[in-house]
Formats: sequence, C-alpha cells, structure tokens
Amino acid sequence: MPHQHTGPDPAPEPDATQALGASTKRPGGLQRMGHLMATRCPRCYKGPMFLHNPYNLFGMGKMPKQCPVCGLDYEPEPGFYFGALFISYAIAAPFCLLLFLSLNMGLGVHFEAALVLVALVQLALAPYLFHLSRAIWLYFHASFDPDAV
Repeated sequence: MPHQHTGPDPAPEPDATQALGASTKRPGGLQRMGHLMATRCPRCYKGPMFLHNPYNLFGMGKMPKQCPVCGLDYEPEPGFYFGALFISYAIAAPFCLLLFLSLNMGLGVHFEAALVLVALVQLALAPYLFHLSRAIWLYFHASFDPDAV
C-alpha cells in the first residue's frame, strides 16, 4: 500500500529571480532602515546614493546622476533636496537638545563645557547627517521596486 501524504504541500521550486537572490517582496522595516542608514538607492536597495564617504571633505556631497543599478534619477528636478534641510534640522535639533540636557543636568557637566561638547559632536556628525537627510528625502519620493534590478 503506497504511503499517503497528509501534511502540507511541499514548497514550490524557486523561480529564476529567487534563485539569483532577488527579493520579490518589499523588505521589512528594519531591513529598509538598514538600507536607508547605508544610503542605498530607495528603489533597488543596492546602488550607492553618494560617490564618496561622508567624511571625504572634497567629495562629500557628490551624487551620481542616477542609480548605477536600477537607473533611478537621484535628482528629479533642480532644488529637489531643499526639503532635506528640514529633515536634517528635525534630526539634529532634538538630538543636540537631548545630548545637552543629558550632559548638563544628567551628568552635571558645566553649561559651557556641555555646549562645547554638543557642538563638537554635531560637527562630527554633520557630514553623515547631510547624507542621511538626503537619503530620507529621496526615500519619501521613491519606493522599493523588486522588478527594478
């Protein structure tokens, strides 16, 4: 007597895109956040948004015209990244305020010393924050497309 299968059907064979490692569904929030923090293209999550490291002072803000992987236009119109200024401010202002309050009131660092420390931390983070705010702005306007790669 042949054995009868009573469990769930076996998983179907992966198609060609899955075999190559391409995702066919939108990544979860933490994975999307990782791509954002790494300043990767919001459409394919693979192409770099910037040509240089944020701490390369001579090429800090240089971006390719489009994603080298999927072709997403990184500057759809002149002045597109003006809104990134507000993103940068919305991240930096509360961060600096919380850092100052933590140093001054929480750890008892003198007022002037806390201001200097906050200024130094902000100065150190500014290049990365520049990249991050542009990435966030572009992520607002472009979305993941599994067929883009």
